[in-house]
Amino acid sequence: MSSHSFSFGKKITASSILDNLKHYEEHQHNNNHFWGKGKQGEIDLWWYDDFDHEFQILVFDMSFKEDFHFVDNQKDFDCITFRFFLETEVIYNQMKVGKGNHANVVIYNSKKSVPTKVLKDQELKGVTFRITREFIKKLCNDRWDLIANFIENPKDWMIHESLDLEMERLLKDIIVIQKGIEGKYGLTLSRSVELMTYLLIQLFKNRANQKSIQLSDEKLVEIFKIKDLLIENLMEPPPITELSEKFGINIGVLRTNFKNVFGTSPHQFVMNERLIEARRLVKFTELNMTEISDQIGYTDSSHFAKHYKRKFGISPLSDRKK
Repeated sequence: MSSHSFSFGKKITASSILDNLKHYEEHQHNNNHFWGKGKQGEIDLWWYDDFDHEFQILVFDMSFKEDFHFVDNQKDFDCITFRFFLETEVIYNQMKVGKGNHANVVIYNSKKSVPTKVLKDQELKGVTFRITREFIKKLCNDRWDLIANFIENPKDWMIHESLDLEMERLLKDIIVIQKGIEGKYGLTLSRSVELMTYLLIQLFKNRANQKSIQLSDEKLVEIFKIKDLLIENLMEPPPITELSEKFGINIGVLRTNFKNVFGTSPHQFVMNERLIEARRLVKFTELNMTEISDQIGYTDSSHFAKHYKRKFGISPLSDRKK
């Protein structure tokens, strides 16, 4: 099967982007916009690096006719990578994220190469941030201590988060902004900082004082299989005892490893994903609250409203009116 690849080293630079594009029959570079087209597909990249390498932004909008492989070789560069995907299935080793597999945000440090694969006949849209620990500390301000334990972990690690509605909106905005002319630079920077702020708020909630997040690739794949099983059976998820028996993992270890990767217990993961889906239905459909409650597996609409407000800080009816 034919395929093609991209790779970036210690820092993303204009020359490293151009080196990757030279394999395309047509390619060009205009200021911070890089474009390539060929038998492999078509690629648009927009690169921003205006904080002295402390906060690098790479916006991507790609379509592939062949399998696409990407390798991030940023070893020894003191930064954390945050990659946000929109409406795309992406494979890390045997671990699927994005689209129907959820976990659209991948976060990792710079201690090892991270191979990524996108199957042919897909589009890949999103943004990558490479941010130094010092810049993350500035964004966190006085809440840095809540996530310092895992951000400063010297060993290699990777975690996954889901996009909430605000993050998804900002991600779409960042991609759309690139197609315009006026204000692209300032709007991209402001939306990117806002997107990171929403993600940090989510990390403060999900990973406050989390210490260890290092798992072997084998254990990561195992946890992803459990996550996939929960997603496939979101309305009637298997109990943790069944998951423990199926995968041969002690219940306590299963809970701990799952929380290390996804920031919540398996049960809370299911509840969060249901509520995220509920919010989409509240905001973008005309279904009434009882219908939405039934659709996401609640038998009591008042119970649903209570959980909804606890998670989003607003009742579903008030949220619809916003």
